[in-house]
Amino acid sequence: MTTPYENLYSRFLSKITDYDHDSMDSNTLNDLILGYLKGALPKFIDSRTSLTRDDDTSLFSETLSELEEEIIASMMIIEWLNPRINFSDLLEKYLSPKDFNDFSPANQLKEIKSLRTTAQGDVDTLIIKYSYNTDLSELSWQIQITSTMINISTN
Repeated sequence: MTTPYENLYSRFLSKITDYDHDSMDSNTLNDLILGYLKGALPKFIDSRTSLTRDDDTSLFSETLSELEEEIIASMMIIEWLNPRINFSDLLEKYLSPKDFNDFSPANQLKEIKSLRTTAQGDVDTLIIKYSYNTDLSELSWQIQITSTMINISTN
């Protein structure tokens, strides 16, 4: 079985509000969201499921669990927030402090950074839950290997 990108796209889009998306055609929106997906995947280094994918068919080679989908969608939120922070940081460099404060992106930047920190905390919590959600058959297999190794080393 495989997991379609659409599963992740739906999860991601249900978590954000971006009115710019309303004016985009579906191909442009899919390309944009694919960029967020590509940015998030390398950061999910603890995945027990292969994240090998085919961008032409928009499918992962394996079936992702609900929790894995949720983790990736949450990581995509961080990827979605980063350009907004980078733009505000760039704008701050080109405006005087007074103009920057008058223009008022300072408060918006603070809120977006706070939102990104919260989103990262949510991802960290999901990954901790994921790491403790060990398949018992896998754990049993690891115990058997360890005990075999102990028996070999004591003989």
